Amino acid sequence: MRNVPSRRSPAAQREPITAERIAQAALEIVRESGYGAVNMRAVAERLDTGPASLYAHVRGKADLDRLMVEAVDAEIDRPSTGSWRDDLESEAARIQEAYARYPGLATAAFASLPRDDRYAERLEARMELLEAAGLEPRQAQAADLAVGLLALVRAIEDAQIAQRIADSGLPAEDWWQHARDVVSSHAERYPSMAEMSTYLNPEARASMSRELIQIALDGISARYGV
Repeated sequence: MRNVPSRRSPAAQREPITAERIAQAALEIVRESGYGAVNMRAVAERLDTGPASLYAHVRGKADLDRLMVEAVDAEIDRPSTGSWRDDLESEAARIQEAYARYPGLATAAFASLPRDDRYAERLEARMELLEAAGLEPRQAQAADLAVGLLALVRAIEDAQIAQRIADSGLPAEDWWQHARDVVSSHAERYPSMAEMSTYLNPEARASMSRELIQIALDGISARYGV
């Protein structure tokens, strides 16, 4: 009897759907089109499958967000200098760098509850470092949140600016120049606002981000005496 090829043969040869593949497919979409473009159907299409096949690993958008945040967290090379201040400062910079690769994804980090061991181990290490410096557990949590949230907020703002530039159709430098012109347009009446225009460029924003983290660290040190 002649063998009849199975209709399922091509599908059977595909790489199996896993949580890791789902996360990477979602992150590819974020890199290309931003966080707003990610949904279960878009990820399924990227993996050349149907949405139903994802639900064995991901229950919905919130679960998909969690997988993406965990995957980005795993990309961040955590510092370990033994200095609470140096570690938090370095980690804040690396958080911004990581989320800059995935425009808008930092928004998802606010409402996600990562469950993987790597995330928990890194959090425990930061808490131990801060408590060893003399902070009470709740103080250590507040200090860690203050720096981490500030880094995420700046990443969200950077993504918003990048989207505004893309939507404008202008070259980036032209967009920044237009922003400077608008902010400084009433310099005689609003000199302080006009002065702010000098900081409307990518280099100054990066410098300001570092300074904001330093202010947060100074505040932690002053408040808790560390």
